[in-house]
Amino acid sequence: MDVDSVVRGANRWSKGRIVRLAILAVVAGVLGGYVVSVEVQGYPDVRLPVLLAPWPEPLAAEGRWTVDSDMGEPRIRIAWSTGSVERVWSRDPSIGDARTGTVFNSDPQIAQAVYRFSSSLVADIRYWLAQPSHRTDYPAFAYPDEAYQSAVADRSQTVCATGSLEKCQIWFYWARYGQFIVQLHYINTDWASTAEFRQYVEHIDQYVGARLVALSDNT
Repeated sequence: MDVDSVVRGANRWSKGRIVRLAILAVVAGVLGGYVVSVEVQGYPDVRLPVLLAPWPEPLAAEGRWTVDSDMGEPRIRIAWSTGSVERVWSRDPSIGDARTGTVFNSDPQIAQAVYRFSSSLVADIRYWLAQPSHRTDYPAFAYPDEAYQSAVADRSQTVCATGSLEKCQIWFYWARYGQFIVQLHYINTDWASTAEFRQYVEHIDQYVGARLVALSDNT
């Protein structure tokens, strides 16, 4: 092997190494920027029950919804959480819903669960890994054409897990607020439209958001 061949080989190796190092530097920069941007989204710690709404809708009265279970472990467990709590409501089907004209033949049930994670970064990873569409319990998923836009949540999604967008039997609202994930789970063997579920989503989102913002303002 002559000297020129050795030099050319060394040059090719050096150029390849420079390209690989440049790619690694770009990837590291992107990942570093992502980590920093997510970590600054955290909130001061709070007792999880503070983030549970008293009722699942703003106009609800005690005779409209009944608390079935309170402050227990969520039925849907999420790995890596450092704490979680759930409140479950049900409604007498004979009451129906005067605003939407819905008449129920079974008990509609709504559950709000709150999960705490060690950091916003861990919560963000679990948000993606444990989102409803990644679960195998449900046959199909549909997303509303106009997604609900939270003013406070860092990420959120609304999804029908069983049925259609206008006649859905199982709805999920899945959202991350800093190091907290909030899930709203609606179950009804009849159905609920996108508009009906949205009223619950708006109420829970605004309730959680107002308490987290107030918590941040007081620190």
